[in-house]
Amino acid sequence: MSPEEIALLAVLFVFGVAGVGYAVERLDRKARARRRRKRGVENRRRAAEEAELVCVECGVRVDPEKGAIYDHDAWWCEEDWKKTFQP
Repeated sequence: MSPEEIALLAVLFVFGVAGVGYAVERLDRKARARRRRKRGVENRRRAAEEAELVCVECGVRVDPEKGAIYDHDAWWCEEDWKKTFQP
């Protein structure tokens, strides 16, 4: 092989490695963006669920595991529910 052919092969090799590196980096950026979008959707869903866990009457955040009542398509704290629905 002549020195020109070796130089040409070296240049092609460098361009090939650079091209593969660019393609891998681009795929990695797309994957990271996809993960960020997915986390964003999950965060918005979680925020919407938490926003729904508010007492209709007084507006205080309620916890379903600690006495909150779901009645008439809304969340109620126990005190307000008793005042509203029990004589």
